[in-house]
Amino acid sequence: METNILYFRLLVLLSAVSLCGCSNDDEPVATATDGTTLTVTARADGFASTDGTAHTGTPQTDTPQTRASESGYTTTFVKDDQIGVFAVKDGSVITGCQNVPFTYNGTSWNGSTPVYKYPDATYFAYYPYTADMNDKTSVDAIVSAFNTAVAAATDQSTYAKYTACDLMTTTGDVSPTGSSLSFSFTHRMSLIEISLPAQKYKTSNDTNAYEYSAPVLGATFNLTPNGNSATTIKPCPMGNGVFRYIVPAGTSGVTVSGAFNIADGKTIEYSKSSLSLSAGNYKRLNVTCSGVPSTTPTVRALAVGDFFYSDGGICPGDANPPSEGCIGVVYCVDNSFITSNSTKKSDSGYIHGLVVALKDASSSSTWDNASSAVSNYGNTVATPSGSSGWYLPNLDELKYICGGNNSSQSTKGKGNLNDQFNKLSSGNVDSFGNGNIYWSSTEHDSLNAYYVYFGDGSDGWGGKSYSTRVRSSLAF
Repeated sequence: METNILYFRLLVLLSAVSLCGCSNDDEPVATATDGTTLTVTARADGFASTDGTAHTGTPQTDTPQTRASESGYTTTFVKDDQIGVFAVKDGSVITGCQNVPFTYNGTSWNGSTPVYKYPDATYFAYYPYTADMNDKTSVDAIVSAFNTAVAAATDQSTYAKYTACDLMTTTGDVSPTGSSLSFSFTHRMSLIEISLPAQKYKTSNDTNAYEYSAPVLGATFNLTPNGNSATTIKPCPMGNGVFRYIVPAGTSGVTVSGAFNIADGKTIEYSKSSLSLSAGNYKRLNVTCSGVPSTTPTVRALAVGDFFYSDGGICPGDANPPSEGCIGVVYCVDNSFITSNSTKKSDSGYIHGLVVALKDASSSSTWDNASSAVSNYGNTVATPSGSSGWYLPNLDELKYICGGNNSSQSTKGKGNLNDQFNKLSSGNVDSFGNGNIYWSSTEHDSLNAYYVYFGDGSDGWGGKSYSTRVRSSLAF
């Protein structure tokens, strides 16, 4: 799911079909195999929000969030998102319609089993789907279960962990024709957003220029519920110095505090107290203090050799980069190559740059196990929201990593990347060796796949059972 509205409408249309053995009271309205039976539309509706500014010293009073910034809080479903659907009659869940998972394929929703029309039944749904809700019989029961889980979920440092806490629920309406079921989801948790000061950049003065920031260093976060001790939390980095954290609704008297480092090495502490958090609302805390960069972005184009960080920050390649939080180095900013040759070329949001990981995902893996190695690497080295996440680069991308382009055999790219790796702590990187061979994701045929030899930049293909190195890439 993409972030983060507090209210929207989802329309699920379930086309009527007939099945043998069903009575008129159990008229089927969908089948799991009919991809056209579920049509989804979504719209953003009005939502309530409050915005506060936290300073070192006296906290500021809350002020209303302007509607102009609401586009950053819209929620849209993305491919493979799942909702759970229930039908209840006379206080009991109807057999066969108990936590039925519906999966979004990018254009429509498909259920694992049919959903039927039952007279006088009530339908409800929730997101994100989990099998733990199988025994629930009401929206309130689901909210209660999520409140307990979210209160304990202090680590929301990855986008998957963050969205797993973002409960939305709805009751459904059967259309007058009896062939559709309409859901309007609302957020049941609350959102805290913390904006820490960082050097801001934009790639040009164009209105659609890409904006990014330098990494935020030494950031710590604490949450103190009313009357309780402080808990260290790990919010989700959203880029540009922004961090988000989901909390149970109805919490009052909350204090958010923490610290971060500025360029001269000083540690700045911040605190905001007496926060009240209601369902479907977010609280934005803008942390400001003297001696930190201006919020006005500096115009600077992205460049090969820039350092990429786990919070979405980017440090210029010609600077002295902090090793803390660095997860990769930019190896391509050629928009033509990215939109024509990259693995993520069909994903319109990832057109700004390509990044190679600092370390190998595996030093010895068969091609069949290479994707698993990349996935396991992602479990250890988290990627920020706004990036594609780690993937196995295709042949063109791997040649670009080694050669600095994909049109000629070269090792210039490898040499430049190794120079950048040497600016970081040695324990955090695997430099590209002259004898290294890396798998690409590109297949030659059912038994063979392509690789690149980093000794001279040449490529070839070999048996998928052969074991060699794997290096991850991401797009942003």
